[in-house]
Amino acid sequence: MTLIIIINYNTTLNLYTKNAEEKNNKHPTRNDNRDYNNDKNSAEVVNPIDREGDTPDESDPRVKPQQNGNNNNNNNNKNFNDFDDDQDDFSSNGDSDDFEINKYINNNNNLDESDESIEFQVKPTPSVDNKEMIKDQSKITVNLEKSISNWNRWDLESLKKSEPVEHCHYSNHRDYNESPVHVVVENRQSPAELENCDIPCRASDSKYIDASVYSRDECTKSIYTTLENVPPHMKFDIVSTTSMKSDVPIGYYSWREYPYYRKPKDKVYDDNQGLVAAFISNCGPHKRLDWIERLQKAGVRVDSYGKCLHNKDIPKDRNGLPSDYNGEKMEIASTYKFTMAFENANTDDYVTEKLFGILTVGSVPLYDGAANGRDFFPTPDAGILANDFNSPEDMAKHLLYLNSNDTAYREYLRWKTTGPTKDWMSLIDNSLYSRECRTCIKTADLHRKVVGRVLPSNSTHLETLINVPKTFTKEDGIVVYVREKSKFWFHALQVPFGTTYQQLKEIFSKNIPHNGDLYQAYDYWSKDLIISDKLHSNQIINLKQEQEIEVQFVDLNFFWDSFNTINKIK
Repeated sequence: MTLIIIINYNTTLNLYTKNAEEKNNKHPTRNDNRDYNNDKNSAEVVNPIDREGDTPDESDPRVKPQQNGNNNNNNNNKNFNDFDDDQDDFSSNGDSDDFEINKYINNNNNLDESDESIEFQVKPTPSVDNKEMIKDQSKITVNLEKSISNWNRWDLESLKKSEPVEHCHYSNHRDYNESPVHVVVENRQSPAELENCDIPCRASDSKYIDASVYSRDECTKSIYTTLENVPPHMKFDIVSTTSMKSDVPIGYYSWREYPYYRKPKDKVYDDNQGLVAAFISNCGPHKRLDWIERLQKAGVRVDSYGKCLHNKDIPKDRNGLPSDYNGEKMEIASTYKFTMAFENANTDDYVTEKLFGILTVGSVPLYDGAANGRDFFPTPDAGILANDFNSPEDMAKHLLYLNSNDTAYREYLRWKTTGPTKDWMSLIDNSLYSRECRTCIKTADLHRKVVGRVLPSNSTHLETLINVPKTFTKEDGIVVYVREKSKFWFHALQVPFGTTYQQLKEIFSKNIPHNGDLYQAYDYWSKDLIISDKLHSNQIINLKQEQEIEVQFVDLNFFWDSFNTINKIK
């Protein structure tokens, strides 16, 4: 597989596979969700700008006067001291695509003579399905509830057509090609259909609206969506927040935004550069400032580039730094062994770009925030949690030890060459399809609860829905509906009585088009796990006739193909 990488820190990493168009006709992979060349047709998933409380309190003694060492540079760059790690730290805000891949990625010229080069050899992580796990999961029992009637979906006549809901525009024989799902998730018009969405979907106003953040009536579902750390109003029909339990989870992570597979630079620690970098201009959350002060008192030099506790200016000699301010921050952080990533809240799943940008550039994050923040590490040891230490002084001892022990330090970057976990890949894969697309699918699913299963107008979708042979009866087993996560159309699959857990995995893998390996399967409505490495011995999986199941696949080869391409490894 050949990947073409175009990078611009003003925008994002754009990643396309050589055969993406061919594959996307059946199964789009990581070309992500949006048309970045037409912002009106796209959804800003990452947009943390203008948050409440981001304006620093100028009366706070820790807010230092701005002393940008590059003020005489007439390039109209944003003042470096304005960099707020609560304001779009490592996210994109432009639309230019011209960027030379090696200009900033492979620059390892910041070495002191005493620094040792960090060498990397790609060694993919072995599968988690070791012998012990396979032996353990072989004891899982699949229990099929016998149906009182045969599955009755072999011909169109047997599919009951519903009448449109009174005063509404939808029924189970709605032709989505003629009447796409229309959702309004923000003040943005998208007249064109969203690319790669499994159901025709438009994020714009029209003569009918299926779901909206602005209105609610008997025909329009209500939407609550935010990336902010605020509790949702649960009376909404569709809730879309950073919580992984919300109806349409959204986050600050993305394959397009962050080239996680970028090779780390060699680190600098000398008289001119400290051990830890910090970019903080929102001085409201005092905990992170207290930690910086106490780390420094304990002997850890922290270079603070933001307004808060400012003690470091951008170099006067830019030395090839990108012209945009987010690019500057990323490149500066890439030369530090550690970078502060302290959130302004500790809510589960509320993990912002503070972490993902640092992971991308290969500095080790010092993270404080979400209680489940480790779940957002590519591997459990890819970062350092403040909560693992009794005090900043204890963390300081650990950082100083790592600074004196290259072998121990490199363990934190090992994931760059041994690969991330499947759990982490599955999390980042939530960004494969846009918020609008997934909202359209959720809306159509809510319609199905009222009008029944939708008849596909597409012959391919129809065939997968009625492809179980008539010879398969209730005496032979059950029929379940299965679809890939973030897709709309189901496949009818026969599951014979006596099917084992491993055989069930094979049935799903062989019949659902996909890339990668089967990661998990779960009941669509209850989210109860059916297939997962997390299932334990002697568990019983109960399946019933016409149960709706979603499956998720994880493609680790994508990470390795991307790593080899962006780092020019043959």
